[in-house]
Amino acid sequence: MKKVYVRWLGAFAGREYSLAKSISFEMNRKDEAACEPLTKANHKLYSGVAQLNQVGLIIRNESIFREFRKDCWSFYGQDANKNMCYAKKDQHPDRLYKGSMNPYSNHAEAWAKMPDAVTGFVVCGSIAEMKKEKRNALLNSAMKYKLPIYELTRHGQLIEKEV
Repeated sequence: MKKVYVRWLGAFAGREYSLAKSISFEMNRKDEAACEPLTKANHKLYSGVAQLNQVGLIIRNESIFREFRKDCWSFYGQDANKNMCYAKKDQHPDRLYKGSMNPYSNHAEAWAKMPDAVTGFVVCGSIAEMKKEKRNALLNSAMKYKLPIYELTRHGQLIEKEV
């Protein structure tokens, strides 16, 4: 089975956006973005930043161009001299930003080229347990972009849901 990569929505450095706005932004971006492979550790699902009812975008494997066993991110306009882990994208366009990582962690992240990278939506848990506004935003986005929705079970299975 192919590795599944997910770009979880909602990890925006302390900013909050509606799910509909987040999905729209991600579906229209033309640059690269960080995502993470879904992996299992100790018979449990390890899914990094995902929380119950968190929504993510499933990223096509062919869009992945580099993977790290640690966090990776991009900060546009960040001064590289303030923190050695960050770099201005326009100053170092070939540099992939990655942080330090606990050597005992199973966490990994990857870089994906975003145009046309998304193949579906995923919910960590159950669509039925989502708040009505969030569920409606997800269902409307799935119809708008003609993409399937999957539920990610606590055992790491992706189950396609009828929209």
